[in-house]
This record gives sequence, C-alpha cells and structure tokens, in this order.
Amino acid sequence: MKIEMLGIGSAYSRNWTTSALWIESLEHNWLIDCGPTVPQKLWLKQINLHKLDIIYFTHIHPDHCLGLATLVNYLHNQQRHEPLLILAQTKQQPYLKSLLELACLDEPLGFEIIWQDISDRATIGGQHYESALSDHPVANRSLLLNVDNIRLFYSGDGSPTRQTIKLMQQADLIVHECGNGNTSAQTSNGHSNFQELKALCSQTNNTPWRLYHCPDEHQATLSNALQTQTNMTLAKEQLLAADGVIYG
Repeated sequence: MKIEMLGIGSAYSRNWTTSALWIESLEHNWLIDCGPTVPQKLWLKQINLHKLDIIYFTHIHPDHCLGLATLVNYLHNQQRHEPLLILAQTKQQPYLKSLLELACLDEPLGFEIIWQDISDRATIGGQHYESALSDHPVANRSLLLNVDNIRLFYSGDGSPTRQTIKLMQQADLIVHECGNGNTSAQTSNGHSNFQELKALCSQTNNTPWRLYHCPDEHQATLSNALQTQTNMTLAKEQLLAADGVIYG
C-alpha cells in the first residue's frame, strides 16, 4: 500500500500543486480530488494511471476538480478500456459531467465512467469508507478510508464538525486542511485555522496530523508554530505512508 501527497497547495498557490492525494491499496487505487495542476504532477511522478480505479471528489471548488477534463482526456488518448468509478455528491455530479464534455469532443469516450453518490458509509469491492460533511460554503465530504493497515482521514476543505471529528478519532493518520494559516486567527471563513486544529489535536490521542492547503504567504509562519507540536506537522508533497508505516 502507498499513500502519497500529490499536492498541498491552496487554490492560488504559486509554489505547490493544488491539494490532492494518491492511494495505492490491495483493493483499489484512489485519486482524491483533481485540481487544475494535479494532472501535471501525475505525469511528473510517472504514476501508471491505467491502474487508477476510483476518483473521489470532496467537493467541486475549482482547485479540487478542474483537472478532471485533462486527466480523462489523457486516459482516452492512452486507450484506456477499464471502467473508472467517480465518487461525488449527487448534486455536484452535473458540474463534473460538464467538464467531461471537454475531454472528448469529437468521438465517444473509450471507457465507461461509473458515477456514484458518496454515502455516510459504504464498502467498495471489500474496501470500507465513511464520510461526513465539514463546515464549508460548498458541501464538502471529508473521508475516512481503510487503506489496508491504515485508517486514513482526509478532510477536503472546511472546518471540523461534530461528524468529521468522530471520523478523525478513528483514524491512524489525519490529513487536514489549514486554509487559514495565520496562527493568530480565530475565524475560519470556510476553512480551518491553526488554533482550532491545535485544540482538536488533543482529542485524537497520538494520531499524527499533516496539514495542507495553507496559503503560500502563511507557510513559514505555520511551519514555525508547528515546531512546538508533537503530533502535528506541515504536509509535504511526498510519500505519507507505505506498507503500513506512516512517515513524516
């Protein structure tokens, strides 16, 4: 198994790929979110996308979904034939489907796309996941996924809610957005801030946290503040876990 942080960047980052996660497991290979700069990172990493089984969209803000057309166009041109499952909220699927009109303008798509709503809990081919809404202007579904020997929590965007906190408390690894990286901020404006996440960390025992989606201008400040935290660090665009072992 492998969990790799493809991107940690905020919506308009000049330094980082837009936030996304790549997961390889015994059951399925997942891509979590696909913003506009994610496809290029997939090419650079030389990830074998014929082995991609599932794309999970936490929500449909542009920095989390606009790369879908480019990725599907690539798969079509690479003559993919295997079906691709897209997990997305039912009300958000029409917007994603409109993006796919750009992926293959002049001929039928060479493989089937299967659309499925995100449930509170479900099992896909033996792999279990749970999901809950965060506090975000556009409905965002945070994810708790059993990746072989690791229970991974991925927030997508938004401040924690009672439901997402319950999922975090079950996790072995928490990957959470910190879209407000000003360490003195107390308001969220639809994103988490360091102070609320710091307080919440004490409720998750010794579970390691990796923070992402921090604006470029707040990265240094947040990184310095995290030096005093035991279990919480700034995420890096690198391997997070492999074969059951969690890395820094």
